Amino acid sequence: DGTGNRVMTSPDGITWTIRTSAADNNWYRITYGSGLFVAVATTGTGNRVMTSPDGITWTSRTTPVDNNWAGVAYGGGLFVAVATTGTGDRVMTSPDGITWTIRTSAADNEWRGLAYGNGLWVVVARTGTGNRVMSSFCQCPFGTYDSTTACVTCASGKYASANGQASCDDCPKGTYLADAATSVAAHDAAADCTICAA
Repeated sequence: DGTGNRVMTSPDGITWTIRTSAADNNWYRITYGSGLFVAVATTGTGNRVMTSPDGITWTSRTTPVDNNWAGVAYGGGLFVAVATTGTGDRVMTSPDGITWTIRTSAADNEWRGLAYGNGLWVVVARTGTGNRVMSSFCQCPFGTYDSTTACVTCASGKYASANGQASCDDCPKGTYLADAATSVAAHDAAADCTICAA
């Protein structure tokens, strides 16, 4: 419940301050990764994700389907959310917490908990018969490389235009890419490299 006040923050876990939520949805789970808080909801129309860089200012994000998103986590350079409703579409992923893509779930169970470790996503469900766990090996997304322990955003002057790259590619001769590993989206294609001024 609550109107515009469904978030609160605290610097010490003792004193709390109400913050304005992006929408009055039933916000169910929250995670933090790559400098961003991401929350998912079980209600709302096309806006069941909200993000914040600081926990104070929140922005609604478009969700591809209005499933009951009951779990979200970050790992390997990827945000993953799972749902308790939907048909074959109970997983969605995002490299940045903003743009989300539906993925095919292994079964239409009520998926609730998920964790990432050693390149593997593991998800558990409340329902199902002999199939209440599903797993997925994670390839590092565009704009990152696989350091064997984590997906790392490409450094300045480099990009990665394929999943699972072991290293980033250098920008073509005569071009540059100034972003210093602060944005995955700034390193996901050769087109991100800018031609040097004459």
